[in-house]
Amino acid sequence: MRTVRLSSYLVLAVALSLVPATVTAALTEVGFKGGLSAATLHGRLPTGGLIENSSKLGFGGGVWLTIPLGRHFSLQPELARVSFATPGLASPYLLVGPVVGVRLSQQLRITGDISIGADIDFYRSVDVGAALGTGLELGRGQVRGALEARYTPGLTPNTEDFYSGDARNGALLVTMSLALRR
Repeated sequence: MRTVRLSSYLVLAVALSLVPATVTAALTEVGFKGGLSAATLHGRLPTGGLIENSSKLGFGGGVWLTIPLGRHFSLQPELARVSFATPGLASPYLLVGPVVGVRLSQQLRITGDISIGADIDFYRSVDVGAALGTGLELGRGQVRGALEARYTPGLTPNTEDFYSGDARNGALLVTMSLALRR
């Protein structure tokens, strides 16, 4: 199964391009991130012990904006972010927020002596989850870096009916980012 996490990074970037500069002047940070994602299904799978369930590795990344809402609290359109001020060059932070995933395609592939592939319609087209994470912002100037890790557990079953199992998505994303402050 291949899904794409609908991140409000890109949605917000397009929306903000339509907003006058006076409104966006309050935004103090824009950044780019990229890293490694490991995703798997958890729970009772409809295939039982017939098919091995393993993690799938891939790329995760995006564009983000941070809106300050106080001295130690800010909002990234996808997440709430709580920062902890420190006297040094590194500042830790926590993240929490909702996640929505949309299925783009779905295929069953069997490999061995003979390889077979077929399109199937077994999993739900929308997946709802939560993002929980932590990060470490590095630097104090206009250009800053960060290391971040977040786990996204699925909150709804992926299958269409009760008899097919209660499998849920789970994904770990580890990223590095570069931010520009105004």
